[in-house]
Amino acid sequence: MNKSLLTNLIIASIATNALFVIPTTYNISPITSIAYAEIKAFTGTGFSLQSQRETGQIAMEGAKMIAVQRAQEQAGVFVSSRSEVKKAYLNNDEIAVITSNIVRVDEENIKYEKSVIGDADISTLKYKATVTIYIDTN
Repeated sequence: MNKSLLTNLIIASIATNALFVIPTTYNISPITSIAYAEIKAFTGTGFSLQSQRETGQIAMEGAKMIAVQRAQEQAGVFVSSRSEVKKAYLNNDEIAVITSNIVRVDEENIKYEKSVIGDADISTLKYKATVTIYIDTN
């Protein structure tokens, strides 16, 4: 893992109050700069079908959770990996992942739509949720 990636991991962890362990083989100099958050809005849409065993509120929450996940996926994920193989054996394997952090979900402006799927004999309710979330992309 290179030093700049490790420094970025430390900055991201400090900003999110995350805890991680750094191997003692890395010599890390003190961080001299402050990371400033860049907050962006992302909108996601999710769908959920109401089963016979759940209420409309539960189906709406399911649609909202899917919408939040889709909005989060738009912000992206950074993945870095390094593997070291010696004589056909895995000697060292490192994976670093940095994801964006949800700062706020705009609860006041969530839009729900309800529709009926099926015919007169068999039908179910379909809920659609549109959510805007604010994400720290740094």
